[in-house]
Amino acid sequence: MQMLHAGGVPLCTDAARQPDSNNPRGYFECEAVKSLAKDTSWLWGELGKAIKIVVPLIDFVPSELPARVLLVTRDLVEVTMSQATMIASQTRTGAALSDERLRTVLAQQLERSRQRLRQRSNVSLLEIEYAKLIECPLATAEDIVEFLARDLDTAKMAAVIDPSLYRNRV
Repeated sequence: MQMLHAGGVPLCTDAARQPDSNNPRGYFECEAVKSLAKDTSWLWGELGKAIKIVVPLIDFVPSELPARVLLVTRDLVEVTMSQATMIASQTRTGAALSDERLRTVLAQQLERSRQRLRQRSNVSLLEIEYAKLIECPLATAEDIVEFLARDLDTAKMAAVIDPSLYRNRV
């Protein structure tokens, strides 16, 4: 989302979740996304904007809504490490699942969403590996610009990538 914003894509965000030690540049989220299972009507007013939607909620996006989806994937061990770090820093408890079971559930959700997105005729899908994005931000920015078919500033997109924020690695 930071790359898209820097490149010139308008974002659908509400800044309800403020930057913190886990995400010092912010979350770039919109609270309405959490209610997609109940209400999707607001999505039509956000056409042309980038919206951050987590994989389990992608299935609730109306099938008639045209979309270009950037699916950022990350090693699931890193995902569970990152989530554990975030939950611990917030003195909360997470789901009562082992890391192994959580990774299995996440992998199933990801694959189901991939399949459904590929079946939709009005959806284009570009998968981006998080580690590759960190390693090659300019090449990734160029791929995104080509995929979105928009005139965006690839140099600015690449410049916002800070490898030091990639803290939970395997």
